[in-house]
Amino acid sequence: MTMITITGYVNPDIDCVACAIGYAELLNMQGKQARAVYAGDIGEETEFVKKYLGGLNIELVQNGYGDGEIILVDVSDPNGIDELIDINKVFEVIDHRKLAYIQGFPNAELHIDLVGSCATLIAERFQEVGILPSRDTAVLLYSAIVSNTVNFRNNVTTQRDRDMGEWLKEISMVESSYVASMFEYKSNINKENLNEIMREEFKFYEIQGERVGVVQLELSDAVRRVKELEGNIRRVLSEIKGENSLDYLLLSVVDIIDGFNYFLTIDHSSTGLFSSIFNLSDIDKGTKYEGILMRKEIFPKVVEYLER
Repeated sequence: MTMITITGYVNPDIDCVACAIGYAELLNMQGKQARAVYAGDIGEETEFVKKYLGGLNIELVQNGYGDGEIILVDVSDPNGIDELIDINKVFEVIDHRKLAYIQGFPNAELHIDLVGSCATLIAERFQEVGILPSRDTAVLLYSAIVSNTVNFRNNVTTQRDRDMGEWLKEISMVESSYVASMFEYKSNINKENLNEIMREEFKFYEIQGERVGVVQLELSDAVRRVKELEGNIRRVLSEIKGENSLDYLLLSVVDIIDGFNYFLTIDHSSTGLFSSIFNLSDIDKGTKYEGILMRKEIFPKVVEYLER
């Protein structure tokens, strides 16, 4: 039996990691052979869950993706995946983003469903076939849904996310303090880890011939933390913009406790674009945007603006 490899984008977040592990577990329970792998680095939230569980059933890819079929989770843009992946071997794509580049996978069965977290889609697959995930997988999927929906508070949260979150919470039996502890852990940024975290949380799309990037951080006490590190943040943003030949770049910081965004740009063109999109002033100095807006919501707004 040929091994199925399940993976997502480079430098995956908790949603991507949870989906890869969860879907591999489900397929193995159904008598198939599947493994979860990742490329790059895993984020702070995933490290928190890894420590909480004592390990994760996922491997850092080192010797390629093998000869078998590939499933992609929490990604639908070929630009975001490892360049070693053979696009022609991708036979399934599962994602939850409005901005999906589905034409990039010619042989894949595509499942693009607009919910708050891709982990919701994987949890639903367990329910559909009447299989309970292991406790470790339930913890992972629950953590991913909570993270992606900012504890069910952001605009992309659906009833399906809430339903799967409740179901997984019962299976996982996490402590009442679990979510607060996870959010506090991911908020621990400093001069030493800032560069790594910002690069892990950077994504870009090519839109109407323009390269548009967003670095998304999710922090408690967001404004204070950004202002304390603003000089370092601006330096890393400048490096990211140059290294990726970006036309526009935005720092979007979600305050995961008080529920707002804090936006910052570092150059004239980016300031002009995002000031117009969000009808904000002083975005180059740092400014609040009321409500929670995730990166998956920002990119479609950029598309709409640039296509006018």
